[in-house]
Amino acid sequence: MAEAEPKATPIAQATEAPPAISAQEPPGSTARSHLARTPEPMQRPRILTWLEGVAHIAVILGVPLFFFQQFNMAQGLKRERSLAIIERFSDQDLLLARDAVQVPWREISVPELIAEGMDCETFGDLVIDVVRSDPRLQRSVFQIVDFFDTAHVCVEARVCDEETLTQFSQSYADEFYSVYRPYLDSLGRSLGAEAVARGLRSFVQRVPNC
Repeated sequence: MAEAEPKATPIAQATEAPPAISAQEPPGSTARSHLARTPEPMQRPRILTWLEGVAHIAVILGVPLFFFQQFNMAQGLKRERSLAIIERFSDQDLLLARDAVQVPWREISVPELIAEGMDCETFGDLVIDVVRSDPRLQRSVFQIVDFFDTAHVCVEARVCDEETLTQFSQSYADEFYSVYRPYLDSLGRSLGAEAVARGLRSFVQRVPNC
């Protein structure tokens, strides 16, 4: 009678070696295959992409806006400096000079003299004689010419606003130059300086006949 094989005790079962892992394992069935996987990149939140787009638009719009603001600021400063020069025209010394250059012609109307047939040469000689005979009148003429020269230099230096100064002074410049042009031309010839009253001429819009 054959002997029965002894049964394995629980202790023996616990100490038995675990079964070997087959070399050919189905893909994705082991921890090694999980470690070997390449992690998928994290998706960028849409809010970040949207914020970047808004930032780019802000930069694009902000550059011209910055230059526009700078331009307006510069124009504002030019107008302020122009108004400061215009205020000088109401200073006491210039008010007296403006009155003095009108005194000789209160009883003699220059347009009437021209209309009555006085030629330009005769008119020019009259103006030159009147100015040269009155030192106070000469100083007054120089003061007004100096005012316009100052305004002209300010515009040329791009410190003042040309439009503001022209709107203010054009009418007076036309009237003053129409009377005193012969004297100023004579002064320029005697001094050999073509720049005499250059600033005044830059504001004159209506060139006088004489």
